[in-house]
Amino acid sequence: MDEARRFLRYVMPGLSFIVQMVLFLWLLIPTWTQDNVLHPIVNSGIGLATILLFGSGGIGFIFGVIHHHVHAHFGSVDQAGTVNRLRGRNIIRLIDTESGNEFNNGYRITRLNAWIIVTAIWHERIKTNKKIKSANTRTDSLADMTHSTGTARVASVCAWLLTLGIAMNTFQISFKGVDILHFVIMNMIAFMLMTVFHCAYKRTGASVERVVEGVLFDALVDERRISKDAVEIYVAPG
Repeated sequence: MDEARRFLRYVMPGLSFIVQMVLFLWLLIPTWTQDNVLHPIVNSGIGLATILLFGSGGIGFIFGVIHHHVHAHFGSVDQAGTVNRLRGRNIIRLIDTESGNEFNNGYRITRLNAWIIVTAIWHERIKTNKKIKSANTRTDSLADMTHSTGTARVASVCAWLLTLGIAMNTFQISFKGVDILHFVIMNMIAFMLMTVFHCAYKRTGASVERVVEGVLFDALVDERRISKDAVEIYVAPG
C-alpha cells in the first residue's frame, strides 16, 4: 500500500472526526467552543496542527478496526452470491483441502468464506490473467473508497456521541428556545452527515462487489473454456 492510500485510509477519517466534532460543538455550544477549542487551535500555531495530523492517524486506525468489525457482520459487500453463482453455472468447484472431495450443494457459503474464496481466486491470477490484472487498480481504488467511507461513518457517529457527552458533562440541560434550536440544528446536521457517509459506503461497496463478480466471470469462463471443465478451487474447511 503506497503512502497516498495509507493517508486516505487512516489519516482522513481521523481528521474527519476532529472536524466534525468541532463543528458539532460549535453548533451546539458556540461561545464555549470558540473560547475553549477554536481560539486555542488558532493561537497554537504549527505545533498543535502537527500533533492533530499525526494523532488523526491513530484515531483513524481505531475507527478502521471498528469499521472492519461492523463490516464483517453487516457490511455492504457480501460475495457469497458471487461464489454461489459461479458454482451454479459450473464455472468453479469447491474442493475440501482435507479430504480432496468436492463440497456438496449443501455447503453453506458464509460471508467470510466467500471473501476468502474470492480473494484467493483474484490474487492467484493477478499477474497471469490480463482481465484481472487490468481491473485490479480500479477495484483497489473502489475498495479503498469503501473502507474510507465506512470508517468516516464510524467517525461521524463517534463525533456526535462525544459532542453530546462533552455538552452533558460541561453544562446543565437548558430548555431555552435558543438552546433547543442549537440542539436541533446540530442533530439534524449530524444525522445528515451520517446518512451521507452510510449511503456512500453502501454504494461503493455494491460497486466493488459487482465489478469483481463481472471480472471473475469473464476470467474464469475463459479458463473453463480452455480446460473443458470447471475450475477447481481448494477451500479449507471451517
